[in-house]
Amino acid sequence: MEERYSGNNAYGAATVLRAYSSYDKPINAVIPHGCNYDAIVYPGESAAPLPAVLSWPPFRDEAWAQYKHVVPACAPFLYALAMVPESDKPREGTLFAPAHSTDYIDMDQDWRDLAKLCDTMEAPVTVQLYFRDIERDRAKFFERRGHKVISCGRLGDDMFLARVVENLQRVKVACSNEIGSHTFYSIAAGVPYHLVGDNPTRIMQTPRPGMEVLYAWNDDALKMREYLRTQFAKPGPITAQQKALAFEMLGAARFKTPAQLLADLRECEHAIAPKRQGATT
Repeated sequence: MEERYSGNNAYGAATVLRAYSSYDKPINAVIPHGCNYDAIVYPGESAAPLPAVLSWPPFRDEAWAQYKHVVPACAPFLYALAMVPESDKPREGTLFAPAHSTDYIDMDQDWRDLAKLCDTMEAPVTVQLYFRDIERDRAKFFERRGHKVISCGRLGDDMFLARVVENLQRVKVACSNEIGSHTFYSIAAGVPYHLVGDNPTRIMQTPRPGMEVLYAWNDDALKMREYLRTQFAKPGPITAQQKALAFEMLGAARFKTPAQLLADLRECEHAIAPKRQGATT
């Protein structure tokens, strides 16, 4: 189904929400595409031609209220997790999901060293690469060392989040060299998660208005990032603090029944965006 805002197709989020709630229309609200560490709203999302937002994490509601009618929501991943049947196969080994590049940034990290690092992890090691890094020929570093490389699909793949769930169901532990949405997805799926290796550096490849806001590390984001890194620094069982962090970052307290989510999506059909101070009509 074609969305009024193309960003809602990212990772199949709109498809997941419709499938869970049996909603049969394009979603009339912005679906934020991932976890954020601060309350800065990406200009591409705030300017989207939709009156509402399905806002998460909760601490971003106030910032969103300047631009959209706020409907409290949780991460679409949680609905994918609820819908994908549990696997009956035994879990084994490690899922390594290195920090990934995008259309606009490239991750400056030593891919050969990351592949060597996989040799020290509990086998078998499966490397989950983002499709942009596969296109940039980075799978070879891991495959040459005997590690399987997989992908969850392209950005607009309707099955992307379902594949994230399925990949986590197959392993005992997950890890990365950076904190990201996958950190909290893993904890929500009951998979212990820890950090390995060095921090990557983001290099802007294709300048585009607003992208510097999306990818910038302001002071608040840096503080949160470093705090999160301390919480996931070592391997081990999932801690109560890790659960609490994942719960907060995914907006899990706002998880809805199918009927409740359907009501929220219908609410968005009639939403009116707030008038911003100084705006003209």
